[in-house]
Amino acid sequence: MKIKRNERMLKGGSELAFLWILLFIIIAAIFYIHFLRFVRLDTEYNSNLENLDTQPFMTENFDTYDDYSQVLNSGINDLSSYRNKGLIIGWIDVENWRDINRVDLELCDDTKCYTIKGVENNLKLEREDNSIFGNEDFVDYSFNCPNQENSVWRDYMITNGINLVFWEYNEALPIDMSRLTYKTSYPAEDLVIMDGFCKDTNPTNANWISPHGLIQYGFHYVEAGTAYLRNVRQTQMVSNGDHTRILSKEPTPKDFILRIKFTTRNIPEQPFHITDIYPQLKKWMGDPKNKRVNNYIRVGWDFEDSWDAGHDQTLLYASLQYNYFGMQRVYPIQRQIKQGYENANNKGRLKLKNNRDYEINIKVIGQTARAIIYEVKGLYYKKLATVEYEFKTPRPEQNYPISIEATGDVQIEIDYIEIREIK
Repeated sequence: MKIKRNERMLKGGSELAFLWILLFIIIAAIFYIHFLRFVRLDTEYNSNLENLDTQPFMTENFDTYDDYSQVLNSGINDLSSYRNKGLIIGWIDVENWRDINRVDLELCDDTKCYTIKGVENNLKLEREDNSIFGNEDFVDYSFNCPNQENSVWRDYMITNGINLVFWEYNEALPIDMSRLTYKTSYPAEDLVIMDGFCKDTNPTNANWISPHGLIQYGFHYVEAGTAYLRNVRQTQMVSNGDHTRILSKEPTPKDFILRIKFTTRNIPEQPFHITDIYPQLKKWMGDPKNKRVNNYIRVGWDFEDSWDAGHDQTLLYASLQYNYFGMQRVYPIQRQIKQGYENANNKGRLKLKNNRDYEINIKVIGQTARAIIYEVKGLYYKKLATVEYEFKTPRPEQNYPISIEATGDVQIEIDYIEIREIK
């Protein structure tokens, strides 16, 4: 009898344990479902998807552009796709510009080499004499962009610091393009090859372009589904340098929601200062030396690109110099000479960090815009700052592109962009 009783107790205990385990699994599943909703879907963009009547406008994952540019490695490279035409771009770090007449690129196959000469660097002119509207005797280089009115790098020069260098060819090279190694007459790194960089030919198949299709506004390329934005230093290109922009091929809708996910790189390290917490102390202590001067990340709309790019747009900005997240409207008072500004007065505090993933959500309805920036930590979206503003300056009647920009030293790598039009 005791044995049977023990068997019943064991059986009952097992059934009870099974019920407890089943209950735990059900509770864990319910919790997991709500957890996924919180970390994956509870963003401003997805909330707008549920509450606004929208339709698809643009989804860009940068996963269809692998054939339009190629990063060169230090070993053997197969550049067969660029047999008859190519533009190779790279970077050099210069200590003394007076030591460099030009930087040549030598391409070699298994049996022979071919040298592409770099652009001449005028060693007679002082760099500080260069001006935006001057006519100095620096080289003006015309890129192979036959279908656009302006394709000239005006006043090309090499200066101290980081410099962009390039080599272009428009005919078949007398070497085996399937087995190439390279070397440069001055140490260069991060070389990328593409067919060209123009309005109708670039690494994103002209779906994203630089203002006016000019490389002086920086350039971009795509590798493994990520868009890399690289700028030209202002010391090297005084009129347009120190920033890079990509503009959408299609004009932005009047009312829309947008999200963009990107990673930050190369942000200068900034030592802690008490004015970071109490900005008002700058009145008495002065403004500490800031290594992030002119370091911005911007997303703009109503970007008028037909005249002086960047001087007529509405934009969301993240200032790494001042650690602010805000909105601004810039408009021309006198073209290329004087701008007007309208700033949101409720900008939020924001300090971006290196090698972090961020997502910006924007909603634009008429004159009103609202934006939130999140730090993306796996499945978790941490809200960092919010800004909302109703602009007084009228928006243009014509629709213009969306603009994404990085300035100063900061670089961004874009994972995706999505825009939906509000009906």
